[in-house]
Amino acid sequence: MRTDDSSQLSGQSPIKKFFIAALLAWSTLAIIATIWECLDNKAIMTTNAKTMARASIEKDIMFRRWAAEHGGVYVPVTGKTPPNPWLKVPERDIVTPSGKLLTLMNPAYMTRQIFEIGQLSPNFPQGHITSLKPIRPENGPDPWETGALTAIEKGVEQQGEFQVIGGKTVFRYMYPLVTEKPCLKCHASQGYREGMMRGGISVAIPTAELDRALRQSNVNHVSIIGVVWLMGLGGIWVGFRRISSDAISLTAQRDNLNAVFDASPMPMLLVNEQITVVRCNQAFKEYCINYDALSDKRCGALLKCTNAEAEPDGCGTTPSCKSCNLLRALQEGVRNGQSTSGETTIIRDEYDGSASEAWVLFGVQAVSLDGQRHALLSFMDITGRKHLEEKLASREQEFRALAENSPDVIARYDRFCRRLYVNPAMKHLAEESADLLTGATPTEKFVVNREVGAQVQNAVERVLESGVAQESELVWKDSSGVMRYFQGRYVPEFGTDGTVESVLGITRDITSLRRTEAQLLHVQKMESIGTLAGGVAHDFNNILTVIGGYAELLCISLKDDERRFSFAHEISASVVRGAEMTKSLLMFSGKHEPQKQYDNLNRIVANLQKSMSRLLRSDITLTFMLSADQLPIFADRIQIEQILINLIVNARDALASGGRIHIETSRVDIDEELVAGGATLSPGSYGLVTVGDDGTGMDAETVGRIFEPFFTTKELGKGTGLGLAIVFGIVGNNNGQISVESEPGKGSTFGLYLPIYTGDEPQKNVPVPDAAEFYGNETILVVDDDQTVLTVTVKLLNMFGYTTLTATDGVEAVAVFEAHRDEIQAVVTDLMMPRMNGREAIELIRRQKPGLPVILASGYTDDIIDLAAIEALDVIFLQKPLLLKKLLAAIRDGLNR
Repeated sequence: MRTDDSSQLSGQSPIKKFFIAALLAWSTLAIIATIWECLDNKAIMTTNAKTMARASIEKDIMFRRWAAEHGGVYVPVTGKTPPNPWLKVPERDIVTPSGKLLTLMNPAYMTRQIFEIGQLSPNFPQGHITSLKPIRPENGPDPWETGALTAIEKGVEQQGEFQVIGGKTVFRYMYPLVTEKPCLKCHASQGYREGMMRGGISVAIPTAELDRALRQSNVNHVSIIGVVWLMGLGGIWVGFRRISSDAISLTAQRDNLNAVFDASPMPMLLVNEQITVVRCNQAFKEYCINYDALSDKRCGALLKCTNAEAEPDGCGTTPSCKSCNLLRALQEGVRNGQSTSGETTIIRDEYDGSASEAWVLFGVQAVSLDGQRHALLSFMDITGRKHLEEKLASREQEFRALAENSPDVIARYDRFCRRLYVNPAMKHLAEESADLLTGATPTEKFVVNREVGAQVQNAVERVLESGVAQESELVWKDSSGVMRYFQGRYVPEFGTDGTVESVLGITRDITSLRRTEAQLLHVQKMESIGTLAGGVAHDFNNILTVIGGYAELLCISLKDDERRFSFAHEISASVVRGAEMTKSLLMFSGKHEPQKQYDNLNRIVANLQKSMSRLLRSDITLTFMLSADQLPIFADRIQIEQILINLIVNARDALASGGRIHIETSRVDIDEELVAGGATLSPGSYGLVTVGDDGTGMDAETVGRIFEPFFTTKELGKGTGLGLAIVFGIVGNNNGQISVESEPGKGSTFGLYLPIYTGDEPQKNVPVPDAAEFYGNETILVVDDDQTVLTVTVKLLNMFGYTTLTATDGVEAVAVFEAHRDEIQAVVTDLMMPRMNGREAIELIRRQKPGLPVILASGYTDDIIDLAAIEALDVIFLQKPLLLKKLLAAIRDGLNR
């Protein structure tokens, strides 16, 4: 306690000295203020007296000037106002008509008499007109007036001072009189000229009232100064008490700071101007393992600075020390009083004797100790954090490398849904810079449109609220009107506290995937339609077989009735056309193998004219112009029709609101290789079909891709991108070429080049066998699961002399054959039947009677019929619908083998 008391007393001693000095200074200031105030009051009194004197004299001068301007004033002659003996002017004395004697009173005379009247009142200002050259003796100056007039003649404007006259204090003041023109009447004889000083007027102002006011003012001001002085003394006392208390508090705080310094877990040390440690805390001693054993207490030696250990002179003395930011910070703190902070590396000794590099975050604070500058250094080992930062930086670099080069759109959002980062893919999609996109929410600065931005922001907000990844599909139309599909996934990024710190959004363009899915769906649908078409074709062929069979029966039975015969013949012709339509349907659905044969291109185009009008809208005009030249080709007619149908449908879709489609045929002869519309044509002759429209047209880039599989400019669901690809393939299979010419807004023209057929033309009129050749008397087994087909076939064969046995499936056919093995000489059977098909039944029958003629018929498509297996059976195959002549010719051919 004594130590503490002494420290407190020693701390208070300077404060007491300061208190005494403050008391003396304050008292001196009060005394000076009192003296100054009294002197100031005296000056004010003098100014007031001088003002009163000037006012009195100014009044007298105004009276004199008025009298002088009028030449004086006539007054009655009395004992007090006798004629002025020194005034020698004419008419000085006059007698009024009434006999009254008047004398002229000049201004000086008048003024003097006024002053004499004033002498009767002791408190009235006493005036005296005087001159150094008085005419009248009473105007002679006293000693003070003589001195005053002399001073004025030497250049002093006015003269005044306090005097005691008759036991009373008065203020005497002299004002000079200047000779004016009226004054020359009396004073010119004395040698005065206009403008010369000829005397003066003195006045004595009683100052009793002014003295009383001065004394009262001095008393008041001294009292106020005294009160202020006392209040100041009180304030100094209170301040002393407070400063004394603060000094005790500061002493306690200093002790507390020392305790904090020693107890701080952060290593701290205090260095002097030589950057030598004068004090350190316990944490530093623990960090610097052998602190007490080191003789060199400079900073570099304690912190194992590489330079300090390598150089003999130690820390702060080598050229390399200039690059040490820690040393510079300490020097700035000691020399310039600047506080700084930073990071640096040091070599730290470990307890096992090894040394390792450590990162430290340091702060330097300039302090003053005992009047000398010091620097307080504190630091924190951040080696672990640095290693973590390096790992994070490496991961960030990896992330950026992946994100910057990813085709996916990647963005990172903060807790307020603002973008923290966007990759180049997003900048490309938005056609905006990263500066405009970052810092804004998806609705504030959207990428494609506000609706998609709101959808993205809602997904991000759900992730921030729930901490669960979200997925969404974004759909919009781009500037060219094409639907775009993007799949977005938004995953949370958690902070160290387990809360969602940010959200990473990855959005992938799945437009091609959605198009492929739609195209695959369409292909599957077309496959289903093809399968359906195959089934329909089978049933339709059976119906056509029945219709054709009965038409043939009518033709046979109505030979003598020409009119009715023609009706039956038209039915038969319609059956043939129906069979051709079935083939066309199967060819379009891919269920029929192409069959190239001689045909005429003009006839193929002409046959499409009626059917094509049904595919077009009423606002579209379809025109045809056929060449007069013959255009023989060797191709599959159904495939050529399919090409033209595709081209016409595409032209229709290019006409948004009406227009014209023109189809024209012509012959083209090429002498040397020619490139036209992207098609390379070898020398030769070609049949050309052009399909042109005046629709929207295409640019060069689109024209270059239209034959690619699955490429389409139509909206999703309105095109598979396979039509023109199939066209291109069919053209190639038929040794042809296809050209395209198009410009935006000017329509498109497709040209189909097919080689002119130069072989022998087949005979148009094939000789029809004589009807007698179709007759026979053999027994034939007819097998079909369709009862109507079975019935008409039996009737036809019976009409031509054949005996028939029937069966409705393969199992029944084998049983009937076993019962009539020797009788049956040929078999006519359907291929596809329930329980056992025709091929299996034939194999069983042939085991019992090898070489038996068999006519195998089917209405199914080529993909269902195994043609190779049928060929191995060595049978005659007929495609339904069964025409009478073909069936009878096949039976006779089989029986005659």
